[in-house]
Amino acid sequence: MGRTRALRRLLVTAVLVLSVFGFMETICFAVVSQGLHRTPPFLGVLIAVQAAGAIAGAVAAPAVMRRTSERALIAAGLLAAAAACLLLTIAVLPVVLAACVMLGLCLMWVNVGAITLIQRRTPPHLVGRVDSALTLAATVPEAISIGAGAALIAIVNYHLLLIVMAVVTTASVAYLLAEPDSAREAGSAREAGSAREAGEESPAAAPAGS
Repeated sequence: MGRTRALRRLLVTAVLVLSVFGFMETICFAVVSQGLHRTPPFLGVLIAVQAAGAIAGAVAAPAVMRRTSERALIAAGLLAAAAACLLLTIAVLPVVLAACVMLGLCLMWVNVGAITLIQRRTPPHLVGRVDSALTLAATVPEAISIGAGAALIAIVNYHLLLIVMAVVTTASVAYLLAEPDSAREAGSAREAGSAREAGEESPAAAPAGS
């Protein structure tokens, strides 16, 4: 993963985003109670709206990715997440619902883009290892940010936490898009994987022809 720039950018971006996005685990309760002045069960409505956004995002993701690229799809999803964080600071129900739709959409776009990028830029025999490494590297900062968010929400206004999330997420997009894609790098991983597969198949074919 470290030798492929596209995957290295993806890893750093994931670590940056998840180092703050765990705040959302506790911020959502503050949005419901302090922002909308609703009871905790109303969070179920917001989750349902977010699920609808996720379905729409999953349907639209392939078409968007075909017209752009995996990295562009991830960047668009992250920008939608940053915008959603800012919208959640506005305690107006229609605005909050729109933010929930965007959060659901961004989750699908980021996941679809990341998984596709890993598959296209990694030799087939290493896809599982790279995916596991990325998951492990992202889990640690996410867990830390969930704990930090639970502690900070008691002493910091949730609006400020949402602004921090938006700023960090936007900065991660800038890093992700800082370097252009390399056509040579995009094809090298697949060529290496095909060569390895051919090498593994040829010994088995030799006895059949002898």
